[in-house]
Amino acid sequence: MTDLQSGSPVDDVDGPVVLFDGVCNFCAWSVRFIHAHDDGALRFAPLQSGVGTDLLAEHGMATDYFDSLVYIGADGVYTRSAGAVRIARHLDYPYRLAWLLRLVPEAVRDAGYDLFARIRYDVFGRKESCMVPDAELRERFLATGDDAVGSGERVDAASPAPAAQTE
Repeated sequence: MTDLQSGSPVDDVDGPVVLFDGVCNFCAWSVRFIHAHDDGALRFAPLQSGVGTDLLAEHGMATDYFDSLVYIGADGVYTRSAGAVRIARHLDYPYRLAWLLRLVPEAVRDAGYDLFARIRYDVFGRKESCMVPDAELRERFLATGDDAVGSGERVDAASPAPAAQTE
């Protein structure tokens, strides 16, 4: 993982971070689920937020990359199914067993991930702006003083970028 540079708006990042599509209803539900079942180490930020785009840029990714969750951990940056299985390491039992999916070839996992990603808005819908976390979840969100997600205000979100990026 790339070290965060001094003076960056994300200097206070400690531990793994999950960047997610803030306008996706399924993704918002997933963040709430993870928060309810993880070990407390994960931090969150919408991909569309200032912190999200800063982290994407600091790790050499396009700042308009909204096609996948992004897991940023001590061992690197992971997208698509590789990010999802790394999140599973932080979950309580029995959800932690999803970590075993790493044994499935990545191409197979990513095919399933990509299929689901293509239909997520059709099946679960999307919001016009990023989710507003409740007070308890907000403590785990990364934000800067001018990043409205951390303050509980709504943030207008950009449309998802059509281009897909792999690990």
